[in-house]
This record gives sequence, C-alpha cells and structure tokens, in this order.
Amino acid sequence: MEPLQFNSLQVRLANCEADIDSAQALRYRIFHEELGATQTPHDGSHRRDVDPFDAWCDHLLVIDLEAGSAGRPCVVGTYRMLRGDIAKAASGFYSTGEFDLGPLLTYPGEIMELGRSCIEAKYRRRGAMQLLWAGIAEYIALYDVQVMFGCGSLHGTDPEEVRLPLAYLHHFHRAPDFLRPRALDSR
Repeated sequence: MEPLQFNSLQVRLANCEADIDSAQALRYRIFHEELGATQTPHDGSHRRDVDPFDAWCDHLLVIDLEAGSAGRPCVVGTYRMLRGDIAKAASGFYSTGEFDLGPLLTYPGEIMELGRSCIEAKYRRRGAMQLLWAGIAEYIALYDVQVMFGCGSLHGTDPEEVRLPLAYLHHFHRAPDFLRPRALDSR
C-alpha cells in the first residue's frame, strides 16, 4: 500500500516496531490519559496501550511529517486492522471477547476487524480522520475486504447517557440479520 499525503499529513501502514510503538504510545495518551481507560500493569509502567492482538494486526498511521521535535515526523492518528485470514491463523478476533461472531466467521469473503482508533486532540479537525478512511479504503481494495466490523466504545457506563447514540445506531446502522453478531451472555 502506497502512502497517501495531504499537506504535512501522511497515512501509511506501520512498517517497523518503532511505528507500532508510536501507535501504542498515542493510544495510551488518548485512551488512558485523556479518556481514563483502565490500565493493565504493563500499560501503566510502559505508558503504552498494548494487547496480544497488536502482533497480528496491521497498524494504519497518520503521521505529521513536520510536527515532532526538531520538525521530525510524529504519529498523530492510528487505526488497527485484522483480516479474517490472519485472525484464523492467529488467535482470532478481539471482538470474540465481547460478541458471538458466528455469522461473520462463516461469511465466504474476506472480513476485517477495525479497532483501537484514535487521533491526537489537535488533529481531530484537520483531515486526519479523512486520511485514515482513505487509507482504509486503499487497504480494502488491496485485500478485497467485503465486510468490516469492530467494537466501538461510548464514553461512560450510564445507559441513560448513551441512550441517544445507541438508539441511532440501532435504528439506522444495524448489520443485516445474516451477519449480525450478538453480545455474549456474560456481556
């Protein structure tokens, strides 16, 4: 996949451990420091948001080519992607800890889980999300992905506070019955 660029922002796949480390550091800053997510001992001591799925996933990065110290490139956005053929050969999908994915797992085409998406606060209105989606579109075409899915988080745990976004998703963006996952009974 070739990098895409808009002004000083570039989107590309991580191509080394340092790239993945930068994505994990960004995820830590956003999920744990900004949003208050629960940390594992490893997360807190290393200031990285890490889980076992990172090793199997492709990591899409938005890099500001001019923003870092001394004008060096800096990761300002990321999305994690795991294709079905890779998940089958590895440890499955992250979402299986939350949902029964049975209908998706029997789909005859390539499927892809997306997750761990975040963008540095000052880039949330500067085209970073559009670049991430353009990168995802390139990736979809490259691997002939037919279906995308993933877990999404809403801030908070009070059902009344998330009633409107959940109702909107329920009424306008439900997966078709033949593909629809179901929350695990334990969830």
